[in-house]
Amino acid sequence: MKKASFIWLDANRFDRCQHRTRSVAMMRHLTRLGLPITYVTSFDEKPEACPGFHYLPVRTRLKGIFRLAFMIEALRYIREFLRGRESVVLLTFPQTLHIALIAKMWAGLRGKRVHIHLDFRTVPVFVSRGRVTVAMKYAVEYVLFWKTPILLNRFFVSSNSFITERMRREVGGASQPFCVWTSGVEAE
Repeated sequence: MKKASFIWLDANRFDRCQHRTRSVAMMRHLTRLGLPITYVTSFDEKPEACPGFHYLPVRTRLKGIFRLAFMIEALRYIREFLRGRESVVLLTFPQTLHIALIAKMWAGLRGKRVHIHLDFRTVPVFVSRGRVTVAMKYAVEYVLFWKTPILLNRFFVSSNSFITERMRREVGGASQPFCVWTSGVEAE
């Protein structure tokens, strides 16, 4: 059996995220299972010392550019894994699916297979502050990071995980392998 590299992509500044505890607990459980997994993310002030985490130094203060800068840095990092002979599995959230798709296409041109596992943890929530710019930002994010990943899921994604059974039914994709993986910090 060939060895696979697992890369979990998170396009957030990890030291500012609300889901830090959950991600650390999930990574701890996955590494105990013996998976060669790396959690790829970024930081704002300083990286947190967590086993299995790799922090990309994304340095941009321009609003709206962070995700693009993270995508470029993540593709540079993933490129090294695409050179070897072993399989690569990219675990992504809807916000990082575009990175995985580019890596999959690039690897495919080189004759290498990349599997994408799309993890649906949250649903988009609109918080109105009475500003038109907030509504426009929400509309763009809703299309790019929710509706588009659901559409592309059917064609390019190998497997899925969902936070609840109801979310699985909402997203669809019943033909792909899936699991319901709750967001609690207990491994069970």
